[in-house]
Amino acid sequence: MANSLKISNGEEKKTLKEVNIKLDRERTLKLDLNAFCLLEQRFENIDRALKELERGSMQAIRTLLWTALAHEDPLLTEEEAGKLVTIENIEEVVGAIAKALGEAKPRNYSPGN
Repeated sequence: MANSLKISNGEEKKTLKEVNIKLDRERTLKLDLNAFCLLEQRFENIDRALKELERGSMQAIRTLLWTALAHEDPLLTEEEAGKLVTIENIEEVVGAIAKALGEAKPRNYSPGN
């Protein structure tokens, strides 16, 4: 996708990209600062959200999907985001979330920096 944001954290420069996924329609996952703020509100910190996702928490999957879609649909509720995920597409959704997280979180990121 053409939309990207270049950030720098010391030596590393990274381009944040949006991740396209077909749900109810073509959607774009984007984890920007607003999405990370929503995650902090729900999980206390970003690392906790990541640990819950790694653990396979359905709540974490739903919340991460919701925050990644908030940029394109601010009125979307967390429950509505959950309705977009089925047994047939959950692996694709988790993969897209992981890709969006990998694109968004600088490698040397640590809370408090």
